[in-house]
Amino acid sequence: MTSMTKHPATGFNRKAFTLIELLVVIAIIAILAAILFPVFAQAREKARSVSCLSNIKQIGLSVLMYGQDYDEVFPMGLTSNWQSGWPVAVQPYTKSVDLFRCPSDSDRSYGAYGTANDAQYWVGVPISYASNGIIMWDNNAQQNINKGIMSIADSSWVGNSVTAMAGVNRPADTILLTEVHNGDAMRTTGNPAGTWGNFSNFGPGSVIANINWDDRTMPRGIAPNGTRPASNPYPTGPTGSLSTRHSEMTNFTFADGHSKAMRAAQTNPDPDNRPQDNMWDATRP
Repeated sequence: MTSMTKHPATGFNRKAFTLIELLVVIAIIAILAAILFPVFAQAREKARSVSCLSNIKQIGLSVLMYGQDYDEVFPMGLTSNWQSGWPVAVQPYTKSVDLFRCPSDSDRSYGAYGTANDAQYWVGVPISYASNGIIMWDNNAQQNINKGIMSIADSSWVGNSVTAMAGVNRPADTILLTEVHNGDAMRTTGNPAGTWGNFSNFGPGSVIANINWDDRTMPRGIAPNGTRPASNPYPTGPTGSLSTRHSEMTNFTFADGHSKAMRAAQTNPDPDNRPQDNMWDATRP
């Protein structure tokens, strides 16, 4: 309770807080801060997620615009010399480089490629998005086939590196673009580990090819698989190489141009028993 003290000049009594009361007030403020700070952090992350969704939506539209200008054929995901991939092809339609960066991807480093001034001359700038260039074995053709949309050009072991818009059977349910943050690509990847990120002009990190034996995509190109144990380390878990920074959600743009956030494993819950639900396979009926 408050105590009564007499002012030495006026002689009037005045109320004063006791030490216990002050400590109680401080404790209440500390408790409220502990409750509200996570809420504020979630609100900030939600704002970053919305901004990222807008980015990937606009990039997706630029890919579709490119296709309209090139006989309804999507751009190549990654050329045989690793450079001039899909980000370079569609950048003129966006008029922006910053659009290729998610606000939640704070890593702008170049790893073993040296300083930014050295690396940007040939690898470009760090980006946060990757194309669906999934490669699968085709029994009929007896070779690896691009069953995604923007894949890798290598005629020695991959057939049909580009995809026509008419070749996507279920555009509203087929992934075009997703998130692979440079910060995630730098974590455990490359040859040696940690040397490759996701760059605008150097393609290994910007294509989801779903192969783990080619050094150009290993292992950032691993697609989600809902049957993998959640305890597996990145990128060998159910989310694959995708980034899940938005409250465990990932932003996607689909082949028809719409965008939304989903849990990564939902895009390919069971490739063996539910191939019809594999949103990475543009050829599925």
